[in-house]
Amino acid sequence: MPIKTVFFDLDGTLWDYRACSAYAIEVAMTRLEQRCEGYELPEHYANLLNVALLEDVIEGGLRELSQSSYARRFARFSKICGIPEEVSVRELNFHCQSARRFSVRTFLKEDAHETLRRLRNRGVTVGVLTNGTPAVKRQVIESLGLRDVLDYTVLGEAEGFAKPDIRLFHRCMDLAGTKPREALFVGDSFFTDLLGAKRAGARAALICTEKIRIPARIPPPDYAFRNLKSLLAIVKPG
Repeated sequence: MPIKTVFFDLDGTLWDYRACSAYAIEVAMTRLEQRCEGYELPEHYANLLNVALLEDVIEGGLRELSQSSYARRFARFSKICGIPEEVSVRELNFHCQSARRFSVRTFLKEDAHETLRRLRNRGVTVGVLTNGTPAVKRQVIESLGLRDVLDYTVLGEAEGFAKPDIRLFHRCMDLAGTKPREALFVGDSFFTDLLGAKRAGARAALICTEKIRIPARIPPPDYAFRNLKSLLAIVKPG
C-alpha cells in the first residue's frame, strides 16, 4: 500500500534541540564569566546544570524533564555554585533564552526543508506531531521556517494528550485523510515515537546515526535511516 502521508516528530528529528539548548547555555555561561570579573565557573558546570535539572525531576516528577525552565535550573545552579549575588537568575535566563531563540534555525536538521518539499511535490501530505508547550512549539516551527512546508501540525498538549498516546497519531491520520497503513511516522524515540506509531497501526521510521538495539517489547521500526533525505528512496510519487 503506498504511503500517502508522512508525519514527523519535531525535537531530535527535524530539529536538533539538544545542540540548540547546549549552545544557549554556553552563551549564558560565557556572559556569566564576563559579568563576574574574577569569578571562574567550575570546570564541571555542565554536570552541575544537570544536577539542577535532576533536582527538579525529583521534586516535580518526570514531567519536569520536558517542562523544567531555564530560570529554575539557573536558580538551583546559582545556589549550588555560590554564584555572586550581583548576577541575577533573570539575567542568566534572559541571555540563555535570547541565544536559543535566535539560533533555532541554525540547528534545523540537514535536508529537512528539501525532504519535506520533495515529499509534497510527490503528492504526499506532510505533518508534524510533537509534545510540549503549544506556544513554544509553534514558535519553534515558525523559526525553523517549517510552517509553509507542512500540511498539518498536531501539538500534544493542545489536544490534551501526549505521545505515545495513539489518539494523537490517529488525529494526524484523520487530518491527512489516510488509513493507518498509508501513514508513515518518522521519529527518534523508541517509546514516544516508535511505540506510539506502531500501536496506532501506522508504519514507523526511526532516525538513528549509530547502531542501536531495540528495547524488549518495543516493536521494530519498518525503516531505519541515518538522515531525513533517505526517506525519499521509499516514498514514491503517487
